[in-house]
Amino acid sequence: MSALKQPTIKVAAIIAEGVPESDAKELIAYAKANNKVVIGPATVGGIQAGAFKIGDTAGTIDNIIQCKFYRPGSVGFVSKSGGMSNELYNSIARVTDGIYEGIAIGGDVFPGSTLSDHVLRFNNIP
Repeated sequence: MSALKQPTIKVAAIIAEGVPESDAKELIAYAKANNKVVIGPATVGGIQAGAFKIGDTAGTIDNIIQCKFYRPGSVGFVSKSGGMSNELYNSIARVTDGIYEGIAIGGDVFPGSTLSDHVLRFNNIP
């Protein structure tokens, strides 16, 4: 909650699994009321190529270099699965111009953001 209350922070990732239901609902309600985004709980994080990496997403530094995450591509994806995300990063890097952004939204019962939230957001990115 402290992070969400900072005016310069627009997105917070909750890596922890099993966040108590009442805490998750409180964080999500605060984020929505203040035009912020929560990724997770139970996320491995996300990456925007050439910009940021949060959490353990994208695997080892060797995988990050091999997948060329230092150069943005045009593909965005959302997954609930951290393991599947890492597989997708690798596959996308091999058969496309690269990843623009990838997010694992987490698998807890009350996610801070949904697949639809991110797909709609991606739709507004040129």
